[in-house]
Amino acid sequence: ALLIAAPQLILVIEYGESRCPACASQKEILEGLQKGGKLSYVYVDLAGSEENAREFVEIYDLLGLREVTGGYYVPLLLVVVDGRVRGVAAAGVYTADQLLSFAQRAADAANLLTMVGPSVLEVRDERAAARLQSIVEARLRGAGVQPGYRPLSASEALALLVPLAAADSVNPCTFAVYTALLMLVLVLGGPRRM
Repeated sequence: ALLIAAPQLILVIEYGESRCPACASQKEILEGLQKGGKLSYVYVDLAGSEENAREFVEIYDLLGLREVTGGYYVPLLLVVVDGRVRGVAAAGVYTADQLLSFAQRAADAANLLTMVGPSVLEVRDERAAARLQSIVEARLRGAGVQPGYRPLSASEALALLVPLAAADSVNPCTFAVYTALLMLVLVLGGPRRM
């Protein structure tokens, strides 16, 4: 039997700034690939949008890209294959061939890939990959992203819950009643009897 595989749907999200020449060059390359039917493309402008800028910084920090690049650089490209973030390319302008090759490599990889210049690394941090996926899903839904939000683990929740429960168990009214009682005994019976 002959099996025909459905073509993979590739989407590239570019984070850039309108005044950045490298971003404009990358945008032109991606628009050409989109017109050629090779991929879909979304541009996210960081200029004038605090939410977009926070999202950009969170992605950089999640993947440890700042340590690799020495700062926060645009353009930043997210490669989404069939709805899953599979690759992140940072700090450079990539040719059409480089992008398509990276997208294919990322689609075939077991884990999320990052590319900085010619170096391609695998991201093994599942929590970072899951958070990145939620950022992209929110971006694609058009919803705002809450930077830094992550659900607490059971041990983290318990560590917060126990001191809060202990503090809640102390009734301030009880202290007021005991203090008033001690003052009354002091006045009526004297310090010795108190």
